[in-house]
Order: sequence, then structure tokens, then C-alpha cells
Amino acid sequence: TKGIGKAITDVFAPFATEIILTSRTLIDLEDQKIELQKKYPELKVHILAADFSHIEEVNYFCDFVSNLEFTIDILVNNAGVFPSVPVSSMSSEQFEKVMHINLRSVFLATKYAASAMKKKGNGGKNITVDFSGLTPEEIALAKSVASASMVLIFQLPAIIFLRIFTNC
Repeated sequence: TKGIGKAITDVFAPFATEIILTSRTLIDLEDQKIELQKKYPELKVHILAADFSHIEEVNYFCDFVSNLEFTIDILVNNAGVFPSVPVSSMSSEQFEKVMHINLRSVFLATKYAASAMKKKGNGGKNITVDFSGLTPEEIALAKSVASASMVLIFQLPAIIFLRIFTNC
């Protein structure tokens, strides 16, 4: 609903018939859904507030997706955290949270999506964004560069769009 996730959504929305958005904050999801539906009235936008640091919520998200009546073409794993402390000062609890969000949730969502894509005979695409180990300043810079890159990459000629979307 912000930063790279929003930039990725803005890139794919014009080409999608349905899209699923998740965030910890329901109000942000509702705002983005309204914005997308104003721009693309035919687009079906599904939203679910979930905190991917909790395995139950990752599993609930996968169940939510499995109850929808469409094929997953592209999975974007954009959840990730890293405490604003040096690794030498990081507590075990902080490290566990990083692993739960940055690794376990990505693994579970990808495992579910890959299985669903395979059942539907769909190759699908998976995009993972990871800023582990970066300082807050480096993360801010990386997010800016990545957001700009996503826009530039997907505004290239239609042949690239055709290649991406015909392989989904």
C-alpha cells in the first residue's frame, strides 16, 4: 500500500483483471482499493489485512486466496523488516521477527502460490523484494531506486509487456 508495493501494484493494475492486496493496515488497503477501482472500474480488488510476522495470518492469507475463483499469475513478495540496529546489538526476538517476515512468510506464500499455479497448469511469476542487512538510510535509497526502476522497466515498449504477460 506504500512504497515499492504500491509502485508494483500501479504497474500491474492496468493489465490485471483481479488483484489481491495485503497489508497490516486495513485503512491503507481500503484507500488503495478505492483508488484502483476509480482508475480501473473493471478491476476486481481483493484486500486482506494481515501481519506476516504471525504464521497464522500467513496461513489465513493463503486460505483467503485459495477461496477466490481465479488463477494466480504473479506473486509479489514485498513483506520485509530489519531493525534499525547493528546486527551485533540485535536481540534474539528481533532476529526471529526478521526471519518470520523476511523468510518464513515468503517461503509459505511462494509454496502456496507455486502449488496453486501448478494445479492450474500455470507457470506464474514470483518477484521477491528483500532489504535484509541494510541500514535505514540504505533501505530508503534502495526503495527509491527500486520504485523508479519498476516504473522504468514496465514503461518500456509493449514487446516487453507481451513477453512478461504471455509467460504467466
